[in-house]
Amino acid sequence: AAKGALSDYEETKSTLPIEVALEGVLAKSWLSLSGSMSDELETYVRRKIDMMNIMFALRSKEDGAGYAFIEGGKSYDMETDKKVRKAAGIEQAAKILMKTPYRKAVEEGYKDYENTKSLVKLENALYREIVNMFAEEALLKPLSMNSIILFLARKKIEIKNLRRIVVCKAYGVPADEIKRLLM
Repeated sequence: AAKGALSDYEETKSTLPIEVALEGVLAKSWLSLSGSMSDELETYVRRKIDMMNIMFALRSKEDGAGYAFIEGGKSYDMETDKKVRKAAGIEQAAKILMKTPYRKAVEEGYKDYENTKSLVKLENALYREIVNMFAEEALLKPLSMNSIILFLARKKIEIKNLRRIVVCKAYGVPADEIKRLLM
């Protein structure tokens, strides 16, 4: 898969095939631990795979690059992926994605996409949506792994935001643009 991704990159100059290949390796290694991890952690991993697949599908719509579906997601399946691939554009793809559990994130991200033509806000919204799902589950089971996963996921958001602020400040990006990029 990696060799094919490299030749796809050389042909299209899109990094998407390489990213999908690398994320696919990561997802495979996560899922190989499936029998030894808690149900909550497995759910988190499967939701992350959903997020990767959704972003890959939408980014391929933008730059026309091909990509491979990563098996093992929770709610975003191969059938939905096929529909998104066949969609005429981002708007039609977003309408299909509105029927998934990630509807709220897609709505928020698509509104921003209409204004900016950037999928950054959608990716941020998808990650926040996954974190919010765990927040709700952690309230129902406070002594479960959900609380630990939630803490780590929120720390990851904090770290990403701090990193984005520092990089944007270094490049002189205006404050209002920085705010738009934050999770």
